Amino acid sequence: MLTWVVTLCSVVLGFVPALVVYLVYRDRSPLARQHAATELNAWITWMIYNVVLGVLGFVTIGIAWIVLLALWVVYLVYAIMALVAAMRGQGFSYPKWLAFPMVG
Repeated sequence: MLTWVVTLCSVVLGFVPALVVYLVYRDRSPLARQHAATELNAWITWMIYNVVLGVLGFVTIGIAWIVLLALWVVYLVYAIMALVAAMRGQGFSYPKWLAFPMVG
């Protein structure tokens, strides 16, 4: 739950809270590992989207930036849903198109 709260509250820290929780708790708690891995996957995917759509934004004169803004809103909604699931002690995973499964 801490991973989600810190991630939602601080864009500056980015993936660092999820990475710390993943490294510290991956062998202790399967639920903490699953949530931290999910958040890491989401951040890595988000960075890929930022780079690709940011570059395309210059070529398409901003259309890609509108798509990126829409993705940000969708990501925020799913992050809040993940926070609620973590507070209930349930697992959560993003749709595959929003968080490529890279860290497990």
